[in-house]
Amino acid sequence: MAEKDIAEKNLESYNDVFADIVNVLIFGGKRIVKEKDLTDAKPVSEYNNEAGKKHYQERDVVKYWNNGEIRLSMLGIENQTKKDKFMPLRVMSYDAAAYRSQLLEKGIKQCYPIITLVLYFDTSRKWEENTSLKEVLSIPHGMEDFVNDYKIHVINLAWLETETVVKFKTGFREVIEYLQASRKGEPFNGSRRKVDHIIEIFNLLRVLSGSDRYVLSEEQIDELTDAKGGRKMYVDLVMKKRFLDAQSRGFAKGRMEGRREGMKEGREEGRVKGREEGREEGRVEGRIEGKKEGRSEGINEGIKSITDLFAKLFSLGRAEDVEKASNDKEYLKKLMEEYQK
Repeated sequence: MAEKDIAEKNLESYNDVFADIVNVLIFGGKRIVKEKDLTDAKPVSEYNNEAGKKHYQERDVVKYWNNGEIRLSMLGIENQTKKDKFMPLRVMSYDAAAYRSQLLEKGIKQCYPIITLVLYFDTSRKWEENTSLKEVLSIPHGMEDFVNDYKIHVINLAWLETETVVKFKTGFREVIEYLQASRKGEPFNGSRRKVDHIIEIFNLLRVLSGSDRYVLSEEQIDELTDAKGGRKMYVDLVMKKRFLDAQSRGFAKGRMEGRREGMKEGREEGRVKGREEGREEGRVEGRIEGKKEGRSEGINEGIKSITDLFAKLFSLGRAEDVEKASNDKEYLKKLMEEYQK
């Protein structure tokens, strides 16, 4: 759970992502909050318990929204992957501590509002726990009107409407789309949008899914770090499906054409042609056992060589090369020669 908390905070702490979340969920997608107007606030507050002992409480992500030197609001995000029936009390304590700190400021004339959004990451069921203070309390009959209420704002990310999801401009949209696909039991097909903070996005997808398909290699991390995280995001599922489809079609065609061409053009030319069309069946084993038997063995070798090549390209983030090579014989040959170096 701690790893999920850290991964969620790491992405949301970026001003552009934080502003994106606030703008969509509070302002309906209007770009009201600018990232340049956000500054980090102190996430830790303290309080004394009944015995007078000091305790500390820490928010997930909290920022000030400023207009020049004027502070407009304090905005907080709390992440939940599990239900908590006492969440209204927790949020109320965070907000109350922030309001109290305003009273301690010198020369205060007017307080600014505190808003906290609870982002719910679960994909099995919507938040069904309490969303107000009165739901937490057991109130004696006759006292209801005298007990003040306090409501919280819980966002069921996996159930957001499509028209809301498409308003997100940052990579937080891909995270929501993953959650929604997971809820529906559908494969996550990824994105072709250019987004920042890909390392943080993939890390969050990794801990949310528990899958190593979102683990970036050290080479990819170095490359993305050098580029400040700005890259077209190709989540491997959509490209892997295209790869498997192209591989299946190419190998079926290659088995038929490769046998004919291999016997006509000889071992050397057959090897080259096989690589171009996914039909490099029958090279090493073919030299030993003859063209006919070698062709059969070469098919398996050809499948493995191209599979290894495409897997290597995916690990390097070169998904577009896979798609291009599936339809371009000369480009496939060039990639195979590059792969063998």
